[in-house]
Amino acid sequence: MATLALLGCGQMGRIILTRLLQSASSTSPLQILRLEATVSRSSSVSKLADEFARYKDRLHISHGGNVEAARRSDVVILSFPPDQTETVLSEPGLAQAFKGKLIISILAGITRSQIEAHVGDSKSQGTHIVSAMPSIGAQVGESATLLAEDEGETLPADVQDLVQGILAPLGRIIPVPSHLLDRTMAVSATTHGLMTILIDALVDGGAAAGVPRQQMLDVVGQSMRGYGALLGEGYDNAQLKRSMLIPNGFTVRSILALERKGVRPAVSDAVVETVRLTELSQK
Repeated sequence: MATLALLGCGQMGRIILTRLLQSASSTSPLQILRLEATVSRSSSVSKLADEFARYKDRLHISHGGNVEAARRSDVVILSFPPDQTETVLSEPGLAQAFKGKLIISILAGITRSQIEAHVGDSKSQGTHIVSAMPSIGAQVGESATLLAEDEGETLPADVQDLVQGILAPLGRIIPVPSHLLDRTMAVSATTHGLMTILIDALVDGGAAAGVPRQQMLDVVGQSMRGYGALLGEGYDNAQLKRSMLIPNGFTVRSILALERKGVRPAVSDAVVETVRLTELSQK
């Protein structure tokens, strides 16, 4: 059984907390003895206590208390805002509390070397630091969680199993080379941003054609879910496209209309620009 600490419990922290508590209450192979959650505002303690009242026997929430929570835990998840990294990791006693633990960071843009700069060299201390980036789909167990993998370095089998057990309740785990993590995360963020615009456009277009908005939302949502499932099963996007291009059919006409408006290069440009800005922000 494992004891976990979440240092920071904002939006994604609460999602992770929810999924872990739910999985621990099911038949999940991950056995969680206790969860510790720390928050930066005292008012958040009572709010979270009310929100997770049904789990009070296995959840402890504290204002601050990062060092104590880390000391009492086998696994520490860094889920505070990335711009607080230096403040939090510089807390007296925290580096010592991290020794020999599994540290999972979901801090966007923060590398393992930046974490080690505060807590010391992980190899010499028997500490394992892993970077993972869940997506918003984690709320319903459908995250595209990016898991950084360092070339030439393999985690012990039991640590790998623990990482998988913690991240699996969030959704699908997608291994990514560490040096491509930020770029892939930028693509993921762009994908979610583009989907919000595409969904709005599809629903508005349907409404203009006389289809009720809720009906359009149902159709669009299920269509995206179904197509995503096909890709997840290994179906080739190009082959799927060809299979739908019936001569003089709806799909081919819609694609041609999008191509005339320059949608394809606009989407690609959005991805490239997001990656560029991500890299600039780290210099």
